[in-house]
Amino acid sequence: IIYSIICLVITILFDYNKTIIESFLENLNIGGYCEDLEKYYEFKKKHSNGIAVFNHTTHVDGIILLNELREPISIVCAKNIMIELSKKIIEKWKCLVVEPNRSTTEQITKKVLSRKNSEPLLFIAPSGSEGMVEQDENKMGIFKTGAFVSLSPVLPVIIKYNPYVFTENVHIIESMINIINKGKVSYCVKILDPIYPKETDSIESFKNRVYDIMNTEKNKIN
Repeated sequence: IIYSIICLVITILFDYNKTIIESFLENLNIGGYCEDLEKYYEFKKKHSNGIAVFNHTTHVDGIILLNELREPISIVCAKNIMIELSKKIIEKWKCLVVEPNRSTTEQITKKVLSRKNSEPLLFIAPSGSEGMVEQDENKMGIFKTGAFVSLSPVLPVIIKYNPYVFTENVHIIESMINIINKGKVSYCVKILDPIYPKETDSIESFKNRVYDIMNTEKNKIN
C-alpha cells in the first residue's frame, strides 16, 4: 500500500508517467485492457463541448483510465492540500477544482461548454463515491444530474472488474486494502458510442437514458 501511494503521489506531483502507472497497478496485482479506444480520440477531436462519464467503482478507476487512455485526463476534484501541492499538474491537465462556495453543477457546466478541441476531455463519475458502495454487481451507482445539465454530447466509458469490487467504506486506505484482499483483479475498460441529447430530452431523461445504456452494456461484458 505504501509503495502504491508513493507511485500515485509521484504521478500527481510530477506529471503523467505510464511506467509509474503500470508499476502502480502491477504492484496491486491489477491488470486489464481497453476496448474501442479509437472512439475516445474521435470524440475528443470532434466535440468541443462534450463530456466523458464513467461508472465509479474503486479509488483506482482514475489510474486505470490514465493507463488505458495513454494520456493525462481532466477530472473533477475537490479543493484540498494534495490538490494545492499538485497545482501545476492540475492546471496543465485542465482539471476542474470545485470551489466550495459555488454550485458544483454550475462549475461543471461552464467547464464543459468552454472546452476547446485541443484541451483534455473532462471525465466525471455521475454516481460520485456512492458508486463504490453499490453491492449489486448488475447495477451501477445511481447517476446525479450535474454532468448532464449542459445537455452536451456524452462519451460513456465503462470500467468492469473481475471479481466484482465494491467497498463498505469509501476511505481510500480501506478501499485499497479491499482491492488487495481480492488477490488478482482483472478489468475491462470499454468505450461506447457517443450519446446525444434528443430535442425532447430533459436533463433527467437524458441522464436516465445514458445510465440505462451504460448499465446494459456493462452487464454484457464478460
